[in-house]
Amino acid sequence: MTLVAWFASSHADAQGSTDSDEHFHYLHFDIERPDAERQYPDGPPVAGDEDSEAAGGPSSTDAETVSTDADEVVEPEIVDVASFDLSGWLWFNYSIQPWRDTALDRYGNFEFNQLQLSGSAKWGGFSTRFEIRFFTFMFILRQGWIQYEWKDNAIQLGHLNVPWGRHLFSSSSWWFTLGWYATVEDDYDYGVRYIKDTDRYRVDVGYYFRDQIGFNDPAARWDSDLTPLGEQQNREVSSAAIRGVYKLPHREGLRSEFGAVVQAGLLPNVATGDFGYRWLAQIMYNGSYKGWQPVIQATRHEFRPNNPAEIDGVPVDDRVVRISQFGGYRDVAAKYWLCNFNLAKEIPFDRKFFNALVPYVEYSMFLKDEAAFPDSHLVTVGLQVHLGPVWLWLDLLTGKNATYLNDSLANSALANGANRSNRWEHQTNLQIQYYF
Repeated sequence: MTLVAWFASSHADAQGSTDSDEHFHYLHFDIERPDAERQYPDGPPVAGDEDSEAAGGPSSTDAETVSTDADEVVEPEIVDVASFDLSGWLWFNYSIQPWRDTALDRYGNFEFNQLQLSGSAKWGGFSTRFEIRFFTFMFILRQGWIQYEWKDNAIQLGHLNVPWGRHLFSSSSWWFTLGWYATVEDDYDYGVRYIKDTDRYRVDVGYYFRDQIGFNDPAARWDSDLTPLGEQQNREVSSAAIRGVYKLPHREGLRSEFGAVVQAGLLPNVATGDFGYRWLAQIMYNGSYKGWQPVIQATRHEFRPNNPAEIDGVPVDDRVVRISQFGGYRDVAAKYWLCNFNLAKEIPFDRKFFNALVPYVEYSMFLKDEAAFPDSHLVTVGLQVHLGPVWLWLDLLTGKNATYLNDSLANSALANGANRSNRWEHQTNLQIQYYF
């Protein structure tokens, strides 16, 4: 067995890419396994054949072929290579929140955000990946799965991405759209998924047994999921999801994708053992035109919990469900429409430490069925600056009844409205990120 290590760098697309959610430098190990053999598709190369190297086999000077007869060829031993990559990032955050009472928050607060450690491995058709994130108040497994891939197909098992709209993200901003705060963006649950991805279409079919587990607290999770707390005692289990995307053929530099998502799942009430259900339907458009990246999505989502009239003497409100994310709890309207419109422009630069600028603008509109609940809006204008292994991510947020813009559990932005539900709130958010 031979172990070879080398250091490489990879500059993947920005958040919102359809291909990758990473931008990193990584340590790569190749493990040669001489006991594994692979067949050449066109048959074994013949020593002395001038075309053998062009056909994919080794040249005659490299081959260890021994010919004992004119018609007998001994195939050389071919090794299979397993690889293991390590990567990660370190993020710091600077934010200005004018509605806060303390001067530190109102005029700028700089703090540690998160540390992520990632690993991936591949051997033949098998691969695996994990991401662990550390915060000051929690640590989480963002994703972790094993996969078997053949031709245009793959099967994944573990803590997986739930298919929504554009793969992997609907947004280009660090703050995300309102969909992330309502459980419909960058969501990971435990289950199994089948993927068929070709040049013309992509299909994801998944079954998810349960939601993400908070290791040290039920709210210690990256994404948004229903979480039992107080009188709201519902969870998410046994969810099925189907996502289909058709890719229009274009000339080089142009891409258009039209897609749809259908989901359904059960909502067990922990207090009573009774089951409710939820369903979702979504349509989307994702384009790429010489660096311009438009995204349009529309989502209908309904939670229909089977609640008791009260729990421990506290009335249960069927108009909302309770979710947690990032260590906090919020209520969300049980029935809503969500529309988001995003536009980004990637401007590449061929410089050693100045790779790209990505300005973007995003708008989310969250329309609640309950007439007593005010609707929610979020506008984000931002800029990504890619400086080699360092990324700067600036979001200028303006929101009305937007989660974490002056709201609380008692006054949840996506349910009964924020603390000042008739006002637009503002926040400046700067992420300083180092990828290794």
